[in-house]
Amino acid sequence: MKIAGVSPELEAIIDGAVRGLSRDDRVPPYPDSLQANRDWRRIAEIARQHRVAPLVYRGCFARAVALPADAEPLRDAYVANSARNALLFRSLADVLKDLAAAGIPVLVLKGAFVADLIYPERALRPMNDIDLMVREEDLEGARGTLQSLGYDAANGEEGQKKLRKNHHHWVFYPRNGGGSGIPVELHWNLHPPNWPFHVELNGLWRRASAIRVAGVDALGLGPEDLLLYACTHASRHRFNGGLISLCDVAAAVAHHGDRIDWRQFEARAAEWNADSDAFVTLALAAELLAVPVPPSTLAAIRRYEEDDSLLELARERILEEKGPVRAAADLRLRCIRRGSRATFEALRKKVSSKAVDKGSASRSRLRILLSGYLPLAWSLLRHPRAVAAVMKREARKTPLDLWCSPARRAAGSNL
Repeated sequence: MKIAGVSPELEAIIDGAVRGLSRDDRVPPYPDSLQANRDWRRIAEIARQHRVAPLVYRGCFARAVALPADAEPLRDAYVANSARNALLFRSLADVLKDLAAAGIPVLVLKGAFVADLIYPERALRPMNDIDLMVREEDLEGARGTLQSLGYDAANGEEGQKKLRKNHHHWVFYPRNGGGSGIPVELHWNLHPPNWPFHVELNGLWRRASAIRVAGVDALGLGPEDLLLYACTHASRHRFNGGLISLCDVAAAVAHHGDRIDWRQFEARAAEWNADSDAFVTLALAAELLAVPVPPSTLAAIRRYEEDDSLLELARERILEEKGPVRAAADLRLRCIRRGSRATFEALRKKVSSKAVDKGSASRSRLRILLSGYLPLAWSLLRHPRAVAAVMKREARKTPLDLWCSPARRAAGSNL
């Protein structure tokens, strides 16, 4: 598939992801002629950055008779993610069973939901954590259930009180690295309160459907809510998630098909104050992954003249590489915009919130700094010109960053 302005490596990744999402056994294997003319190690690295390496493996090589040696990192990513997800779903099953025993209804959000019910295989969707949502009145009971299962809150009592006012979820880590080692995010809303997405929670829960995930009964978002949540989540994170965020959209549309009421989707996008967010995300999914979004829906949710320019900036960001140089440039830009002191304080809070092993908090913080931020500092020192070039490109996207912020909505304008 030829896409304007996209490198051959990204073309192969997008083509492989589309093939990987297909449940149609008639989709032909990836042509041998293309397999021989690709830099698969480079493709594997970029696919890993976009979190679609397992999908690309399935789309390009799952039916292949022989695997090129250079493509082995794709298979390794698929196998590793399959093993990790097996542990994650075992932990998820335990959590869901205990919450059900406590009489607490649970909505399974994001990765675990789409991996188990929307994607062709669990192994295809990488996940960093388990996202669950309960009603706010059930938060205390859910917290107690998680603690009894061996999870500790990332923040103390005071921190949790502040988060309850200013945020939309708490984070719990397995005690002493037990279980899968994967944290649980316990949501009571889909977005933070400073984001004026007008999500009417009673309606959200009323429209939820009964599902079975990880072998346990639970609840999942209705088709239109799921799709709109995927769109708003991508925009709230400034389209930094890469191709996986569009793959979630593609998988949801393919899975629900005619069950999606597009008129209802349009009405709900307006109700949530998320028309432009939905337009940009769906337009990208339609262009890059051939997602069959009705043109009438795109026309209905395109509210502003600026949406087209924002679409182009979002397209550029979602396709760019996500390696250490890009992350170092982003950190440097944040430092310039916020100031060094504010950036350092934000990093300190982030590291402190992750260091939940109270017996060795200093070692935990040091480990997070070394694993998370040392590579960025090294990139700044080793590749100053490359970082500067990325910063220059990112500076062009300032209108997109302003748009992907609560300030734009609070001001009542698109830009």
